[in-house]
Amino acid sequence: MFVLPYLGIKLSTDYLYITGTMEILVLVIGSIIIIAKLGSANSLTPFELPSGSALSAFFFGVVFSIVDFTGLGTVTTLSEEIKDPRKSVKRALVIAWILAGIALILPSYALVLGWIHGGLGPITSYATSPDPGLLVFKRYLGIAGFILLTIFTINSYLSYGVAKTNAVSRLWYAAARDEVLFPKWVAKLHPRYQTPGNAMILWLTISYILDIILGLIFGPVNAALILLSMAGISIIAVHIVTNTALSLFDYTVLRKQGKSNILLHYIAPTAASAIGILVIYETVVSTISTYLASPTPLNLAYLVSTIFSILWIVIGGFSLMAYYKFKKPEVLAKAGKFDAE
Repeated sequence: MFVLPYLGIKLSTDYLYITGTMEILVLVIGSIIIIAKLGSANSLTPFELPSGSALSAFFFGVVFSIVDFTGLGTVTTLSEEIKDPRKSVKRALVIAWILAGIALILPSYALVLGWIHGGLGPITSYATSPDPGLLVFKRYLGIAGFILLTIFTINSYLSYGVAKTNAVSRLWYAAARDEVLFPKWVAKLHPRYQTPGNAMILWLTISYILDIILGLIFGPVNAALILLSMAGISIIAVHIVTNTALSLFDYTVLRKQGKSNILLHYIAPTAASAIGILVIYETVVSTISTYLASPTPLNLAYLVSTIFSILWIVIGGFSLMAYYKFKKPEVLAKAGKFDAE
């Protein structure tokens, strides 16, 4: 997770490209085989939204599933190292979303119905099973399918770590270079590999310390779920803030340049933010009701982490912005001025 990004962007992205392509092929081909074997058992039931109290639980699940898509936008953080970034980044984003849709939606459908009709138990046991996907693949594709999915599941976690290390290190490096939040030493590049090695080491050190502390308190599995819920909520909140910033940027800058776009800069971001707010709201409702029904330390941790994530983004983000706006306006004025081209 650390070595490849540290040694160079090309080495790490080549690894992601090769193994990612193989992973998508295994998932898609395996899912098609499962769907074909299901025959008349195929239906649209897995796509139906729940109602009542189950809807809050559904949106709480969205917080976890949103993490599956976080790597799709990391290409934007690499724009300074890409030839013709204005065209390449847009093309990469479109391709990534299409491939992710195929690689996630199709297998999700196949695994749910494969579990129900494969004699593996009721759908309620799907969520409590430690490895439902592996069991479904073994049921329909034999031991070969089981082994392949195991290998690429492990690789998926490693790939996510590589992509995240590349993305976060470059964000922290850029912030330090612009003298925002981080000290200057974080913006130091490795003399040989020209990678933001200091930013990588800092981020991974903080991550490992946090992992170990929560792991000792709640256990590895529960700690991972708590951190995932925090990450999911934070990602949604960041996107809401970014969507709002895009609309404000259009209104204050692009409109004067005659480059305003109502659909892309106002309607689409507002709609996406509305969905994000709904997900966060239902997540808060779900964690509160769960804690009130069963006030265990673990449920309290979910509730506190949810509220903390929201406050960290909203209050922390706006406080930081206010600090630089009123105390260090010269730093804020030049932040982000670096041109990748």
